[in-house]
Amino acid sequence: IRTIGDGFFATANLLLPVRRPVSNAFAFSRDIIKEADQHGFRVRVGLHYGSVVAGVLGERPQFDLMGSDVNLAFRIENEASPFC
Repeated sequence: IRTIGDGFFATANLLLPVRRPVSNAFAFSRDIIKEADQHGFRVRVGLHYGSVVAGVLGERPQFDLMGSDVNLAFRIENEASPFC
């Protein structure tokens, strides 16, 4: 959905239902880690499955996601050791 500092924030199963959203998110994370490793980057990943509130916010309107599940995924990523 957007970048946050040096991070990338993404979602699955938000607007259109997809089969196996958790497996898809895990596969996406695995692919990002593999690609980063090939280019000499170290990355951290935080995954969490749950409900969110979505909307357009701010003086410069932008789409955003909020909720305790978003905060938990951020905390997981923030505490994770870099892969690679």
